[in-house]
Amino acid sequence: MVPRMRIGFAALCCILAAAKPGLRGEAEQAAPPPPLQEFLCILNLDTRYHPEEAWTKQDSEAVSAHFKRLKEAASTGRVILAGKTSEPNDKTIGIVLLRAPGAEEADAFIREDPAVAAGIMKYELRPIRIVIKEPAR
Repeated sequence: MVPRMRIGFAALCCILAAAKPGLRGEAEQAAPPPPLQEFLCILNLDTRYHPEEAWTKQDSEAVSAHFKRLKEAASTGRVILAGKTSEPNDKTIGIVLLRAPGAEEADAFIREDPAVAAGIMKYELRPIRIVIKEPAR
C-alpha cells in the first residue's frame, strides 16, 4: 500500500470506530417498553338488559364474544382476572383487572369489547395499584 492510502485507510477506520453503533453494522439497542400499568374496569348491564326476556340472540352472541376476548387477553397476560357477581341482572357487576401501557390504551381495550361496543354493558375504568396478591400455588 502506498503511504497515503494507509493514512486514508487508518483515518476511515477511526471514523467508523467512533460512529454510532448503527453505522458500524451493529444492531442499535431499542429502548425498553414502558412498564405496564394496572386498571380496574367495573362493568354494569345497561338497564334495558335487566329483564331476561329483553335479551336477543345477537346480545347473547356479543356477550359470548366478550368472554372469549377476555379469555384470550388473559392468556397473554393483558387481563389479570375477570369475573362477575352472582346476583340478578339489576344488581350484578363485572370486573376486569387489566394491564396496559396507559389509560388511553386501557380505555380503548374496554371500549372495543364486543358487549361494550354493542351497548349491553357500560363501564367505569380506574387506575389501580395491586399491593397484596395471593402467591402462586
